Parts: sequence; C-alpha cells; structure tokens
Amino acid sequence: MLGQFGDDIPVDEVAVAEGAWEWVVAQAVAVLVLGALAILLISWLLVSTISYVITWWNLRLVREGGGKIRLTRGLFTTRSQTLESGKIRGVLMTEQFLLRFVRGGELAALATGVGAGGSVKLLPPAPRRVVQDVGHQLLGEDGPLTMPLVGHGPRARRRIHVRRQWGSLVLAGLACIPTFVLDVWIFEALPWWGPLAVLAVVVLLNLLIAESAWRNLGHGLTDGHVIVQTGAVIRSREVLERAGIIGWTLDQSFFQRRLGLADLTATTAAGNEQLLAPNIPVPLAVDLADRATPGMLDGFRA
Repeated sequence: MLGQFGDDIPVDEVAVAEGAWEWVVAQAVAVLVLGALAILLISWLLVSTISYVITWWNLRLVREGGGKIRLTRGLFTTRSQTLESGKIRGVLMTEQFLLRFVRGGELAALATGVGAGGSVKLLPPAPRRVVQDVGHQLLGEDGPLTMPLVGHGPRARRRIHVRRQWGSLVLAGLACIPTFVLDVWIFEALPWWGPLAVLAVVVLLNLLIAESAWRNLGHGLTDGHVIVQTGAVIRSREVLERAGIIGWTLDQSFFQRRLGLADLTATTAAGNEQLLAPNIPVPLAVDLADRATPGMLDGFRA
C-alpha cells in the first residue's frame, strides 16, 4: 500500500525538507524555552520555601513581663530579639501582589532605637487575619489595619495615570530606534507597527498599575494613630502613633499646585523617620495634620 503512494510523497523536494526541518527546530526551541522557564519557576519555589523554613522555623512572638516583645525564630541558628513596647510607634502591613490573592500579608514594627531602617519584621507571609490581629495587639487599638480609608479623589487619580504613561511614551520611542533608525540585519524582521504594539501593551500595563495605585491610596485617623496606605504591586498600610509625630511637611510640585494636591509628610523618630501621604488634596492634608496633632499648626494657620 505504501509503495503505491510512495512516488506521490514529495520527500525528495529540498524546499519541503528544509521547511519541515525549520518547523522541527522552531518547535524544539519553544519546548526548550518553556522547559527552562518551568525549571526556573520550580527552582525559585523550592529556594523560597527552603529559605522560609530555615528563617522562620519555630516562630514565637510573645509579650513578656515589663511590656517587652520577644521574637524567636530560626531552624539551624535560633535568633532571639527583644523589643520594648514603649519604643514601638506603629506597624507596617505589606501585601505583595501574589499574597493578596490568598489573603496574606507581612507585618513589621516601627520603633525607635532598633538600628537601620527603624523597623523590625515580626511576621513573615501569613494569613491577613493573623497579621491584622497581631498588629492591633501591638498598637493597643482595633481598627487601623482593617478600617476603610479616605481616598484622595479624582485629581490624584489623574496625576497618577499621567505620571505612569510618561514611561509608555519613552518605551515606544525607544522601540522606534531599532525599527526605523538602525540599519542592522537583526532588526530587518521588525514590522513597522512594532512601536505601536509596544505602546499599546505598555499603556495597558501602566493603566492597570496606575488604577491599582489610586485605588490603594488613602489615609485615615483613629483616636491614637494616623494611617496611610499606598502601593500598586505591593500594597503597604503604615500606622503611626499620633503621639510620635514631631512635625509636618507639605510639599507641592508645579503640577501638583495646578491640581490642588500635595505630599504630606509626618516627621517622626521611628521607622524611616517619616510617614508620607502622596497626592493628597491640600484641604484634606491640612485637616488631617490639624486633627492628628491638635495645636501644632496654630502658628502656621495664623
């Protein structure tokens, strides 16, 4: 049967054979790339898991007598750190992009006299509810890590989106160089619509990032603390004790003045020594500072 049709199969044609070989090579390259990516992903997961276990094995966070917080952790080397409650001025809850899908987060304490950075990591990636409960116990107040915040309005949204899209234009301009300027053989296969495709993809990506940054942006105030939330890919909610604020700074760029926005910074001795609320409307900024530290702005407002 095969002999009857063997003459009709063009196996002797060079073009067909070369095309078949190129197809096989292309598929092999794709398989190799996918395999390499899979190996890198699995390796990253293994290394991350092993590092997590070694660093945070047998984690214990206890409150001792005299108002001290003791953190003990470690598999091969046990590390114990003591932090006085009186030096804690706030907490920082961070939620990385992937952790948010599984409702997880991390917790650090903002304190004075704890070395570089002014913060101590207390909890590794853990369930968000656990992070919030531990944070509220450290703060001595319920609500700062769970309460809804005041957004910064449509003008802040416009500014965030505009700033993100400047990068889109730069990348599209860089894509024009190999497409229309450089006369190199490796760029001969680039289509004329390449820069437009780059612009479309980057604009969409920056649009999503900017929208996430605006939705996460906000501030709040409780009886004892000031709360500021920022971040797009990594969302951070920073809580600072009102009694630990020693001053305020209000900064405005040229474009912020046109939109009635400002960057409000609370100065403190804990953490990185400042709590920044970016792109906040000026009336909200003045009201927040005045209510958080009554009397501190009397001379300025006069």
